[in-house]
Amino acid sequence: MRFIALIAVFCASIFLAGCANHSKDYLKKDQDVNSIVVPPGVPIIKQEPYYPVPNIPPENTTAKTPNLKPPTLLK
Repeated sequence: MRFIALIAVFCASIFLAGCANHSKDYLKKDQDVNSIVVPPGVPIIKQEPYYPVPNIPPENTTAKTPNLKPPTLLK
């Protein structure tokens, strides 16, 4: 039982030490990375869209607007 408690304390201390010494190196390295540049003379490949764009049918102006009154019980 004592061994399990020591393992738990050890794991918790490693976890807390990792959180305490957290640095923001990823933010510093982000400023060092240059953007991708395509050299002149390289042809641009025309790609099709991943999903085809569906044709939207024209609006039907003869459609009847729905009745917004709640239904009533007939007596």
